Amino acid sequence: MPIIPLMNPKRPPKQWWKDCVSGVQSKGDRIGRPYSICGSLWYHKMSAAQRRAATKRHEKRRGVSRNASTFIRKPQSRKRWYVGPDKNTGYYVMFQSEQTPTQESHGHKYSYSIGPFSTALGAKIMAHHGKNNPHLQTVSDAEFYARKGLVWLREHGFHV
Repeated sequence: MPIIPLMNPKRPPKQWWKDCVSGVQSKGDRIGRPYSICGSLWYHKMSAAQRRAATKRHEKRRGVSRNASTFIRKPQSRKRWYVGPDKNTGYYVMFQSEQTPTQESHGHKYSYSIGPFSTALGAKIMAHHGKNNPHLQTVSDAEFYARKGLVWLREHGFHV
């Protein structure tokens, strides 16, 4: 299982943000929109090294212990949606699996599998409308229709 280091914090530390906003406001009314200025400074003007240094400086100030677990995020395994034809009935059935389905792991239930799907709605569309449908042949086709939304799907004859 790979370990992903968090080297580029997405949001500025609270204390840095408060210091920046109060510093801009102390310059007077000549400089407007202090929140926009601080946001632009953090996201566009500061380098990744400067942002890491600011984060480190403000974590020390808050008294946060800086051990390895502070900057290491372990990827979580999540169940993904798949569709497969039931061996008994032949109908497409939705199912979830943490691993990619193989003949050994899922062959007793399904002849083959389609997926993984990003959303459950995409898998549901494929399960209900994918069999023998020339407009719905791939995972990306099903996800395209899922992004259209439930209202659009119902207006256009999809039963989901």
